[in-house]
This record gives sequence, structure tokens and C-alpha cells, in this order.
Amino acid sequence: MSDSSSLFAFGPSVGVAYEDDAVIGVVLTGYLDDGAAGLMPIKHCGGTCVVQNPEDAAFPDMPKNALAHVKVHDVVPLAEMGALLMGLLTKPLRPSRCRLTSPSRRESPGAC
Repeated sequence: MSDSSSLFAFGPSVGVAYEDDAVIGVVLTGYLDDGAAGLMPIKHCGGTCVVQNPEDAAFPDMPKNALAHVKVHDVVPLAEMGALLMGLLTKPLRPSRCRLTSPSRRESPGAC
């Protein structure tokens, strides 16, 4: 995994989220390492990264992979995720250090 120059390789939801000034990346239960791959550019650009506690996850591989590859801000059980996110949204988020654009605008995404 790497923080690819093409953020959109990680999926459209990450690409769309990065068009805002600040981002919170959340990894929940799941398989493989695509959650970690999605958190890498978010973290690199100054976003906030949150991961479900693997001990609480039905499928702990994705949260474990995220924790193995990205230094996250918070690790919480699913039951506490909503309150954590609401708390994060009630205070100012750090603006992104990166300006990435959508491929639909026919511009190349900038490197973080």
C-alpha cells in the first residue's frame, strides 16, 4: 500500500470527501486492507482518522490492517462511534493540506 497520487483509486466516496476543506476517515468492520489504503491519503493530508476497535468488530481484518499501517486519532467500539463523530463535528476540523480535484473535471489529482 502507498498514498497513491490518484486518490480516486481508493473509491469515489474518498475522492468526493476530499473536495471539502476537512475530512474524517472512518474504518469499520470488514476484510482486507482497503480501509487502510483509504486512510493513508486522509492522514497524509491532515485529516482525522478513526477506526473501530478490532476486538469489537464482527470482521476485524480491516480495522487491524488500518491500525497496522496508519497512526489514527481514535480507536473506539462501534457503540461509541456515533458520539465520537458527533463530538468531532462540533469542533473545528483541521483544513486539508492537500487540494485534490475530481477526475470528472479532467484535472489530475494533486499529490499531497
